[in-house]
Amino acid sequence: MRTGDNTLGALFGTAPGSKRDQLRGFRLFRRYLKASFAVVLAVAMGVHPFVADPIPLWVADGAVLALIFACLVTLKRQRFQSAAMICVVGLWLIEAGVLFFSGGVSGPALLFFPFIVLSAACFWSVRGAMTLALATMLWTLAVAWAAANARLPEALFEPSPVREWAAMVGCLGVIVVLVQAAERALASLKHDSTASRQRLSELIVESADGVLLLDGHGRLLSCNRAAETLTGLVESDVEGRKVCEIEIFAAKDRERIRAEQNAALAGESRPPLDLVLKTDGGQAVHVECTTRYFQLDDGQPALFTTMRDVTLRKRAERRRAELE
Repeated sequence: MRTGDNTLGALFGTAPGSKRDQLRGFRLFRRYLKASFAVVLAVAMGVHPFVADPIPLWVADGAVLALIFACLVTLKRQRFQSAAMICVVGLWLIEAGVLFFSGGVSGPALLFFPFIVLSAACFWSVRGAMTLALATMLWTLAVAWAAANARLPEALFEPSPVREWAAMVGCLGVIVVLVQAAERALASLKHDSTASRQRLSELIVESADGVLLLDGHGRLLSCNRAAETLTGLVESDVEGRKVCEIEIFAAKDRERIRAEQNAALAGESRPPLDLVLKTDGGQAVHVECTTRYFQLDDGQPALFTTMRDVTLRKRAERRRAELE
């Protein structure tokens, strides 16, 4: 399953990203497995000796411990996604079996499914977590129907409040660790995003080329000083207007600009567009325009247009042609 849809994975470093983020997710998942192994082992050693029939409990917890150990071995071989999938799917199957053999939906195993779904969202993928959540709902309904119609086998797991409270406290402890890790990772991502946005803004302002930021309809959102100098316009005077309707462009070029914007919105990549600007001084300025599609922070489509003054180059080319 792909991890590109994994929002939580971006926080924990499990989704595609920088090597630093992936290493962070790798270490967090390893700590998560070790903590889960310690919780299960502690509950088993502390409670099972005091249960009348501990064999089914040892079998269930032994399966969980074996699964976590297998995941640690897989993780050691740098197979992160395989280990995550084995972990969450294996835990779900074990808990589904425990729910079936522990007296129905009133059994304690039902408490652990949210923990498994959260783990899947953090370390596998959001789609995987949603699939497990749907499977949990359907399986719970099926077990409830079987219990109501006396179709369930005799309960193998005797109720043990001490064991279930201890296990639940351990699971809540691991969940708290995950939430804290998510909070720290989110703060780090916000800081990196703010710094990157600020640096990009500085580069645009300092750019020698004119830069126009347009919305999905081709209306001007903002421009840098170089664009104002190049066009002779003031941002406040043309903000909100469609670029292809501004008078500095020749009538024949406006349709070309509109077609270029539509192509960029469609994801097409085209060579620079040669245009001629008519400034207030009556001089013709030759520019090369490149338009690219991107998304704003709110997900709305936008266009990023750069304009480079090539007037001197055009004059040199024309002079060379005249000499030839």
